[in-house]
Amino acid sequence: MKKLLVLFSVVAIIIYSISVNAKSEEPENGIKFFEGTWNEALLKSSQENKPLFLDVSTSWCGYCKKMKQNVFIDKEVGAYFNKNFINIEINAEQGEGRTIAQKYGVSSYPTLIIIDKNQKPIFTTEGYIDAKDFLKMGKEALKLIH
Repeated sequence: MKKLLVLFSVVAIIIYSISVNAKSEEPENGIKFFEGTWNEALLKSSQENKPLFLDVSTSWCGYCKKMKQNVFIDKEVGAYFNKNFINIEINAEQGEGRTIAQKYGVSSYPTLIIIDKNQKPIFTTEGYIDAKDFLKMGKEALKLIH
């Protein structure tokens, strides 16, 4: 019985290792969101001379979840937004997210905002939009900034 348990443990470890290695070799797709504070994101935006893309959502919002599952993971969307924006997502009901949502007058979720390096909103949309329209929004906002 002990040998069988050890065998199963070894097999489980091997399967886990293979799965972790396979995931790390997959090309990364989608938007990479900045991990840091709002002020750090603003600083990065200034240093890299890139506008911010701000996703304001909540944990309970169905359309927010749909954006994450269908739009933010899109390869073309990710390539464009990662190249041209500092991407940040906030929960409007937690921590500094409350203050940021209030600052930009957010009243529904998701609210998607393109913000220039001076913290001025250039483009805002509310609710779910598909990957094609989201990409179009990003391109139009970038034209307004440049």
